[in-house]
Amino acid sequence: MSNYHRAPWIRLFLSILVALFLTTLPIDKEWQWIQPQWLLLIVIYWGFALPDKFGILTAWVVGLLLDCVSSGLIGLHALGMAIIAQLVYLLHVRIRSFPAWQKAAVVFIFVGLYQTLFRLILAALGYPTPGGLEYYLSSVTSLVAWPIIVWTLAPSIRKNRYN
Repeated sequence: MSNYHRAPWIRLFLSILVALFLTTLPIDKEWQWIQPQWLLLIVIYWGFALPDKFGILTAWVVGLLLDCVSSGLIGLHALGMAIIAQLVYLLHVRIRSFPAWQKAAVVFIFVGLYQTLFRLILAALGYPTPGGLEYYLSSVTSLVAWPIIVWTLAPSIRKNRYN
């Protein structure tokens, strides 16, 4: 296998590890609301970049990995990431033709949907749900982090191409 074909898998694996590290960094309680959804952004990015190779099962495994390290309900993040990966897969052809700012808006909506799904499942199971609109500040910071992730993972960006 040539380096060209191996490079996306190396970048994929490393990006998941870095996102997992960034997600598990200890942060003060009052700052946790603004932490971007790093792993979800990586799932969305690779769902756009490699839709035939990075799918629902891979997103589910990444979510399960997050469930294991976050000591929450097993399967909660996995379910959310699998649903978002399915939406990305269904819409990737249409979204790929969008300008960069519209792609970022779609990512913002996906992150907000993921957080809402997370909140609804916790409420349905009788767990205390995160309160207020500050819960969705993470969607805003994820929107800010999205161009950084795209620029870092897609070398074609530096050549005036997007994905």
